[in-house]
Amino acid sequence: MWQEFQCKLKGQFYPECTEEEARAKLQGITQRDTVGEYVREFKELMLQVLEVNEREALLTFQNGLMPWVRQELGLGKDNLGSSKPEEKDV
Repeated sequence: MWQEFQCKLKGQFYPECTEEEARAKLQGITQRDTVGEYVREFKELMLQVLEVNEREALLTFQNGLMPWVRQELGLGKDNLGSSKPEEKDV
């Protein structure tokens, strides 16, 4: 019931093209700065999308994190071989 209300409310304030643009941005979102900034940007885009599969949203979020952050969170190996920025010169 709450999700239905949210969808209807969002539908009144966000045109369809905005939702499509937000979906496209979500598919390509990557962390470029701090985790906090990434979370803020991700949440902002999520608010513009009417219906979101929670599992897909979680996977999209995790895949957009920097490899070393994913590794720190135990979300998978860093296949690129990079380490935390502060450990690169050690």
